[in-house]
Amino acid sequence: MAIDPEITRHKEWLGFLQPVGLVVSPPALVKAQAVVNRNIVDLQQSLLAAVDEDGYIADFPAFVVNVLSWADSDLVKPSLEYEIALTDYSEILAPTYIVPGASHFCKNIR
Repeated sequence: MAIDPEITRHKEWLGFLQPVGLVVSPPALVKAQAVVNRNIVDLQQSLLAAVDEDGYIADFPAFVVNVLSWADSDLVKPSLEYEIALTDYSEILAPTYIVPGASHFCKNIR
């Protein structure tokens, strides 16, 4: 019986993840035409350039543009309407950045 190299790649990738819970099977990934990208040198270099010596993201906007390939308009400074007073803690919860159009993820927060 011939060994399918795509199945082998997906099994290897899933092994790196060491997933817990629901997992997609390698045959399902092949059927969905998912491809394991082994040419990640450029992405790795972009990631290394985006983090400081301790491994923390030094410049978040640059990270999402250069590493995640977002457009500059995908991340913006929020207005005051996104601040929420936490009266029990005498604090104001305010995001540093927002993703425009992502409000459907947060529609039940208030």
